[in-house]
Amino acid sequence: MSLIRTLAVALVIVYSVTSFAGSKEHKFQDGEYNRYICKNILNGKTEVTISKQSRVDCMGEAFVAEIEFADLWRQGVSQVLRYSKESKKDGILYIVIENEQEKAFVDKANEYLQENNLENVMSIRVFDSNDMALTRAQRPCVKKTRSSICHAINAGSHGATRYFKAFSSMAECVSSGGRRARNASIEKMNKGLMKENCPLIEQ
Repeated sequence: MSLIRTLAVALVIVYSVTSFAGSKEHKFQDGEYNRYICKNILNGKTEVTISKQSRVDCMGEAFVAEIEFADLWRQGVSQVLRYSKESKKDGILYIVIENEQEKAFVDKANEYLQENNLENVMSIRVFDSNDMALTRAQRPCVKKTRSSICHAINAGSHGATRYFKAFSSMAECVSSGGRRARNASIEKMNKGLMKENCPLIEQ
């Protein structure tokens, strides 16, 4: 068994033992982070299957990348090592930090790479959730105009609406006294909402 594979297996075992501690609530879902980082920062393709048992969060012409929450850095390193070997591309691990304390996990991850001479195999980058929060504030899932029309994200009128009240879902917008735009089908709006990982409209 190669050194890289041995390290990857060891990290999976450590993660499996510690993962029963329970999951915490995050500012955004992992899918939102994955889409944003892959599309806007790495300019890659999301959720790419590279083998029967491997699907990478993001892939470009010369790289494979995994996006993980800070406390899951061990799992991320293990996956990147495996995907990098399978695809023969450079490996990138994006660690999402949602508070100052989580920077300690980034330090641990970098120390692990140094101790095991993996710095030439993969790299670690950091994404601050505040950047996502700013983006979501500017592009909410649903905007309610002054005339109480609710526009779903990715609809043409959504981007053109400058003065609005933001909502995290169409249901919240309608409950506040708004109404859905009449010229947009639910199917079309749901496609845009799904792309941004926003709650879908129930039919």
